Amino acid sequence: ADQITTGAGTLGPRENDVAPIMNRLSNEIRLLAAVVRCFIQAGTSQNSPRESRATFVASHRNALVSLLHKSWPCLTHIGNKYCSYEAIAMSIGQLLTESLSLYGSEEELPLLLEITGLAKTSLSVVARAKNPLSLAPLLSFMQKFVYLHGSKIEPSPRNNAVNQPIQVMAKNLMLISYEAVRSCKTSHENDVSQGIASPMFDTLSSCAKKCPIFLLSLSRD
Repeated sequence: ADQITTGAGTLGPRENDVAPIMNRLSNEIRLLAAVVRCFIQAGTSQNSPRESRATFVASHRNALVSLLHKSWPCLTHIGNKYCSYEAIAMSIGQLLTESLSLYGSEEELPLLLEITGLAKTSLSVVARAKNPLSLAPLLSFMQKFVYLHGSKIEPSPRNNAVNQPIQVMAKNLMLISYEAVRSCKTSHENDVSQGIASPMFDTLSSCAKKCPIFLLSLSRD
């Protein structure tokens, strides 16, 4: 795929060769996202005893996280090269969103930093490509990230000591998201749809509820 693309998110003369590769990459990432989602659903199902759910999570979680760790270099390469393609952005956004629920304790901060690091890479590519359809799924990820982990982002004496890396990452993600929305609006004028406006508004609303001091600090940057 690297040899038959002619730029970030653009298709060259061999478009018919590129499209199937992008679709296959997208489908494989969606499959990984489905595995994560099914694991989360099985671990939170109310149809089985609490002990059974705990045993399931304990016995399978490490294997799933290990699979993600092994996949991360390839996912990062794909995000860096091809996230301006709508199909790739959609699948990566889906995987990132599903993976957020795997973070469970402060000891797992490296996992959360990996997830948000891939989001930062992907957002940066989409911001340069100015493609609103590629941006929307990553903004949806941002909304869930803030909703689930806003308490870690909010500045406080305890958070500043324990969660400073994720606070820095959250700030970078929010600023990149804002610039990406602005760049899409500039390049597409009035064609920016609710597909971008709605998830960005939802992200800011989650910030206002979960981490208002963090949100106010962004206005100074």
